[in-house]
Amino acid sequence: MSRHGEASRRALETLLRGAARASDPALAAWEGPPGQSAMAGLLAAADVELGRDLARARVRVLPSARRDLVLLLSRRLLRACLKVLALEWRSQEALGPGGGLDPEVNAWRERFSAYPVLAERMGGTFLRWRAHVRELLSRLSADREALGRAMWEGRAPGALAHVDGDAGDLHAGGRAVAVLRFEDGRRVVYKPKDLRVTRAVLDLYALLNDAGLPLGLHVHTVLCRRGHAWEEYVDAVPCGTAAGVERFYLRAGMLARLMQLLEAQDLWLDNLVAHGEHPVLVDLEMVLQPRLASLASGTARQAAEDFLSESVAPLGLLAAPFGLAPGVPAEDLGALTPVRAFLLPLPFEPVRDALEGRRRPCRDGYAVETHARHVPSFDGRPGRAAEHLEALREGYQAMHATLRANRARLEASTSPLRGLARLPVRYVHRDTWTYHRILEVLSEPRVLASAKLHEEELGSLLLAGEGRPRARALKAAAREELEALRALEIPYFTCHPGDDALLGPGGQPIRTRFFEGTAMERLRERLRALDTFPLARHDALLRSTLASGHHTAVPPTRPPLRPGRSIPDWLTEAISVGDVLLRESFAGEDGLAWLGLRHEPHYKLRQLDVLGPDLLSGTAGVAIALAELAAASRLPRFRDAALAALEPARATLGQDHEGPWTRAPDGTVEVGAFRGIGARLYALHRCAAALGLAELAREARARARTLPVERLAELASLDLVTGAPGLLLVLRACGATGPARRLARALEQRLQRGATPVSLHVPGLPDAASALALCGLRLPDAPLARGHTTGSETSGTPLSRIALGDGTARAAVLTGARRVLRRAEVGSTCLESLELALTAGRELREPALFQEALRLGQLLVAGHRLHGRWFPDRLEADEHDLSVLGGLCALLRALLGLHQPEAWTSLRLVRPAVETSGHEGPEAG
Repeated sequence: MSRHGEASRRALETLLRGAARASDPALAAWEGPPGQSAMAGLLAAADVELGRDLARARVRVLPSARRDLVLLLSRRLLRACLKVLALEWRSQEALGPGGGLDPEVNAWRERFSAYPVLAERMGGTFLRWRAHVRELLSRLSADREALGRAMWEGRAPGALAHVDGDAGDLHAGGRAVAVLRFEDGRRVVYKPKDLRVTRAVLDLYALLNDAGLPLGLHVHTVLCRRGHAWEEYVDAVPCGTAAGVERFYLRAGMLARLMQLLEAQDLWLDNLVAHGEHPVLVDLEMVLQPRLASLASGTARQAAEDFLSESVAPLGLLAAPFGLAPGVPAEDLGALTPVRAFLLPLPFEPVRDALEGRRRPCRDGYAVETHARHVPSFDGRPGRAAEHLEALREGYQAMHATLRANRARLEASTSPLRGLARLPVRYVHRDTWTYHRILEVLSEPRVLASAKLHEEELGSLLLAGEGRPRARALKAAAREELEALRALEIPYFTCHPGDDALLGPGGQPIRTRFFEGTAMERLRERLRALDTFPLARHDALLRSTLASGHHTAVPPTRPPLRPGRSIPDWLTEAISVGDVLLRESFAGEDGLAWLGLRHEPHYKLRQLDVLGPDLLSGTAGVAIALAELAAASRLPRFRDAALAALEPARATLGQDHEGPWTRAPDGTVEVGAFRGIGARLYALHRCAAALGLAELAREARARARTLPVERLAELASLDLVTGAPGLLLVLRACGATGPARRLARALEQRLQRGATPVSLHVPGLPDAASALALCGLRLPDAPLARGHTTGSETSGTPLSRIALGDGTARAAVLTGARRVLRRAEVGSTCLESLELALTAGRELREPALFQEALRLGQLLVAGHRLHGRWFPDRLEADEHDLSVLGGLCALLRALLGLHQPEAWTSLRLVRPAVETSGHEGPEAG
């Protein structure tokens, strides 16, 4: 047993002996929810121990605060033993009414005997709680007079009346943020960490307030001490006027630009308080964030990642989308997200709430909570960021203008920025929710019953770095993580902005050269480059970051649009879109890369990121669009760009014959027509046809022949987007008939064994059942679908009917298509309807539909000329939605379809591309 383990067991034994001596009134004082009542004896003993500490403390503590401190221990102890008590609770419930958790000391001894790891955990929890409380009281006593001078005009606080403890995660030996309330009602926030960097940022606020900002930023008081700080409590209050809400968002835009300059992170909704018309960031410990050493320097992807890192996207302020689980819509925890019922990112357990005495609502297997402190309001109505987008943008631009005009003051020796190099800032190695999920596993009864199993589960963290570049550095971080997780705490790392070393919570070096460069070097470079800052490009990223969250676009009132009398030059319009794609690209030795909204259909999530080599929203779709533009325009720049955009897909295909394959969030292998192996093969095939490059077509079929299609048929889902039916359609389109036959046989066998299609569906595409029908497959005892599909009436519905129809349902298909076309408006629905009209006109040989496509194209061009945007109904910037289904790539292809309607083929149905003269026929079976 370790020295710490011995101390923990001795502490636990002290509690058990104290519990055995506790009187009935002392025990009754701690009766409450079932979990707390089960620990009444332990809490009574802890209260006695606390009383001894309070007798020696040089600060007055009222009985109410003393009770708060013991209840703080109650919550920590319950967290340590919750799953053990939950197992016991369920067992008692199964036996019938009248059962319950046994609070007797002997019962606890039996529990500790059955779960030896739990004994060390609970003893250690008590020791860390006592050290935390002693330290808090000691610091309060020492700083009491200074607090009065800094916060309350010299009036020192009276007796401590209440303690709202653990107002954040536990770190570094049981320490946590606490809100203290004194007998006269005054409050202050105690933070057991070095917050000199927060003080420096607030000093920067004050400098900028005096330097020409159109509105002042809120500067609250922070009293910094050695290893801890006292921060002014900022309460959430409504705005006094409607104009105050507008000013709130103007200031939020200013903060976004400033925090971008400071390369901050973790500015999520819990760290922002709407104090009237002031957005107040109450946690600034994660400015000047480091970056991990890159493994791909000089590549296009790395250039794109660096640009994204310098944008507003990583802040968490505008949006912080978070995927919970496959099939559950993603949550947005950004600081400007609207008020609503949030899903907490941990699975809901009813027995946990029963033991804690809570009754929280639940949805999709997750607890639901409402949070409103971050949102401004007036007259009872919360303000939405999307409704004040122009104020956000105005504030962003105003802050940039102020920074640019005051660059000399910011770089001066007296600037608050000059002393940041040696101040500690927090670094989060893994997101907090990942740590919480690890702690959930470590709290399982099976793990607590075996010290060996407990260490094996912990050891899996170390193994995560094996065999990878920088494994030693990752192991060094993992060792610190292990120590924190053993104590049921969230690991706390720090670093200095002027250094590249990873530090522990006490500032001790863990690993030198852990980070890429230094944050201070990048800050100095950003200050030098203020005059050349690409404001328009970053303004577009602000819009698109907001669009990745839980925000709904609020389009301005617009005059009705009518198609122009003249027919636009469709090829010229397409070339202008193609040039936007080239302008937004990042070049490297590995081809081209783009920033955009990456679509994750399992989570219904759109994440602003460097796009991957897929077809749904990635560079494979960009390559196809540019290749078709090159064929139509005969301009070499688009041909070169198409081949460069195709490079990531080709490089990934080189690994697909043996794996490791890309896994979808539900654990299946991504092989579909729009995500995964099939998407990359299809991009190769379409580019080969458009550019007349027979070698690309041969490469696609050669890659297809190496695929273990029988194994992939078992590992993939049964949908079109990511699954095996999508791959089968791609293989047929590419002319890889041999692998296609083998895959079809494997899928038939799987369906006969009872496999069923998944519910994954992307609007505008045929659903899973229709995808099987397109492949000529059907479920056992089910007829082959003809001329119909499931799901709502979107463009995907008539598309499926067109593909599946045998000519007998022509009238019904036309009726469905026209029903969708009638709903077309400017922007998104207009483009979707245009694609449908082109496809239906070609497939059904219906000239009237081509005329409808012409009208819709004229509407799109007229809208673009009026608003300066192709999609004025969307929140995101046009250049960050590159989807082949509804973004710029889809628009580019649609314009080319209007230019040459006879050559139009929809990507949505995964049909073969139009053959070119140099293209070879399908391979032999």
